[in-house]
Amino acid sequence: METLNKKSNRNFNIGVLLVGIGVIFIAKNLGLFVPFWVLSWKTFLIAMGLLIGYNRNFKPGGWIAMVIVGSVFLMKSIIPLAFGQVGLPLLFIGLGLYVIFKPKHIFGECNYSHRKHKFNFEGMHSEGK
Repeated sequence: METLNKKSNRNFNIGVLLVGIGVIFIAKNLGLFVPFWVLSWKTFLIAMGLLIGYNRNFKPGGWIAMVIVGSVFLMKSIIPLAFGQVGLPLLFIGLGLYVIFKPKHIFGECNYSHRKHKFNFEGMHSEGK
């Protein structure tokens, strides 16, 4: 049942994305103002990255790289400043915030209860032979 829900959820998301793209194209063809960046490969890369992230409950993965690359190139197109003046410091700020707020792992505890078989070292001794 869960597989069916995942598939229908994926189909719904792809359907919403296609409807949104169609509405944007109709608006542009009717002469309505649509910013240049809306129909660019950068926005498509960001949208696909967010869609993949949503489908995977935003767990760390490749979708983050898609969003970052699309965002960097999109900001270079939108912001009239030289992006090196603003972009590189923002990259360091974002990286620093990630390091500060990332989930902490506890390495002091070893829990082997998930293993199916436990080792029995008592039967390994060869007595009397």
